[in-house]
Amino acid sequence: MPQPQRYSARSRSAARRDAIDRAVYGTIVVTSVLVVYDGWPHLKLGDAIVVILGPMVAIVIGHVFAASVAAYPELGRRPRRSELLHIVRRESRFLLVCVPQQVLLLTLTLARFGLSHTVRVLIWTGPVSLGFW
Repeated sequence: MPQPQRYSARSRSAARRDAIDRAVYGTIVVTSVLVVYDGWPHLKLGDAIVVILGPMVAIVIGHVFAASVAAYPELGRRPRRSELLHIVRRESRFLLVCVPQQVLLLTLTLARFGLSHTVRVLIWTGPVSLGFW
């Protein structure tokens, strides 16, 4: 009986490490996009949401592709639909990284902050959240 508990503890630890890894990696990507993009004064709120969300969608697509290709030699065959859906669910968790930035973007916009000022706040909250992780 003790062995399954140790295995379970290791699984939770690996899952937690995986979640932290995704949060750190995703936060760095989103913050980099915020820093590099220079068209903020010309955007509306919906456009800003897409600018923030777009790179994370690209990362999810890339990770789904890589994981499905990597599954082929492991399985000795192409992944089945259920296995592909599992990969998509697992990799789509990257999108959760955008939630705090999107909430802050919407909140500050509703508080009548200008988009350029709001983006500056988002840029500085990125490193703060990395300190949290």
